[in-house]
Amino acid sequence: MRLSFLIALRATSMAAVALALTACGGGANSPSGVPGTGGGGTAVQARTYSVCGADTARQALIAFFDAREGDTISFCAGRFDLPTGLILNGKRGITIRGAGIDQTFLSFKNSDSAEGLNATHADGLIVQGLTIEDTPGNAIRIFRSEQVVLRDVRARWRDAAGRDETQAGYAPSPENGAYGLY
Repeated sequence: MRLSFLIALRATSMAAVALALTACGGGANSPSGVPGTGGGGTAVQARTYSVCGADTARQALIAFFDAREGDTISFCAGRFDLPTGLILNGKRGITIRGAGIDQTFLSFKNSDSAEGLNATHADGLIVQGLTIEDTPGNAIRIFRSEQVVLRDVRARWRDAAGRDETQAGYAPSPENGAYGLY
């Protein structure tokens, strides 16, 4: 009886989250592709979620939640201050792409999560063309995932004066996060 109640409670909670995110609606984070019906053997088309401009934290969270196999989450050039980590759990074949290692910066300096990017059971994940900065813990954590590609990716922490490793006077701190890539 208790197990049935817990399963029903979890299903209700997941449905509530899905409804809340659906209510957030389109905008710049809307998929650029048009998904198929998914029924009758019709394949669902891969989508690209553009994370760019105003409200990038919201766009990124929705993209990470909604992404399905074959989809791409694309960050434009710029510096993005994210208040929480980005989680990808149980999703296959997702690509997370920035405009380039020296063009797209995801900063987690004021994040409430330990990791910047946390992927679990994310087989076929591709992360490319971006820099993860100033995470409280691990910059990129990938766990129990196979056939993962990290290409043109950097993890770094700025010093107390805000300098990065390319600037004169940079002094790394023992207070920096645990691992760049874990």
